[in-house]
Amino acid sequence: MDIDRMLNFEKRTGIKNEQIEDFVDKASAVQDAIKGMLDGKLKPEDIQIDGIDTPEEIERKEKEKQAMLIKKKQQEEELINEATHKENALRGNPLIQGLGDENTSKVKRKWNDDVVFRNQASTEPDTKKRFVNDTIRNDFH
Repeated sequence: MDIDRMLNFEKRTGIKNEQIEDFVDKASAVQDAIKGMLDGKLKPEDIQIDGIDTPEEIERKEKEKQAMLIKKKQQEEELINEATHKENALRGNPLIQGLGDENTSKVKRKWNDDVVFRNQASTEPDTKKRFVNDTIRNDFH
């Protein structure tokens, strides 16, 4: 038999010594509270146990939870309002309308819309072409 192994409670059970000491401290606190209630020094409402919430703490947590829910709903509404506003703005502008869709209607432009000297020939006077039956004096020479 290994005496060290038998004496080491942590190795035998897997429970750490710190956990045991914490349990003993809590048990002694409970024992003191019971003695105080039996003596009349403490009221049951005055005793606070770790891990168990008092009615005030429960009420406070419920209020915080409700406030968080209200805040979350407001944020969701803001996101929805912002998205609808953005969508309405995009739908109202015919130049941006349908930017992510495959069936978009684009503004079609002609190939000569951005040419600098556009329509210059329209102001030039028309010259009548006359036919001359001479290869040297004709207009094509």
